[in-house]
Amino acid sequence: MRHLIQSPADFISGSILAGFGAAGLYLAIDYGLGSYRSIGPGALPAACALLLTACGLAVAYKAMHGPRFEAPPFAWRPFMAVLGSVAAWTLLAERVGLVPASFALVLLAVLAQERPRWLTALATAAVLGVGGSALFILALGIPLHVLRGW
Repeated sequence: MRHLIQSPADFISGSILAGFGAAGLYLAIDYGLGSYRSIGPGALPAACALLLTACGLAVAYKAMHGPRFEAPPFAWRPFMAVLGSVAAWTLLAERVGLVPASFALVLLAVLAQERPRWLTALATAAVLGVGGSALFILALGIPLHVLRGW
């Protein structure tokens, strides 16, 4: 017996994408699309919303007409590691500085791997801390501390 929806996870994802696209299109219309000679402020958001809606509908269609697919069990450890790393950076950036927050970000995110490569993670954290400091503080002039007190 063939089920109507072959991949429930893809169908739900496609429906969510299509819903966000439709909502974006509804909001973009209020800005005015303009004409071909004078494009209005809502033209680009409307085009992006249409693309998002089309992609969502394509994913949902494939979920209904593609081969049967069972989603693997949800991987909690990588999810929590990445979520925790972003939360740690958000909480630490202003309190302890950009470099320690970047180290926390990378060292927590590396826990998502089965076998973390700590030396690579430390090198990545150092490059991210220095590069992020150069970008945000020197190039963009955002008032963040490299280290608290600096």
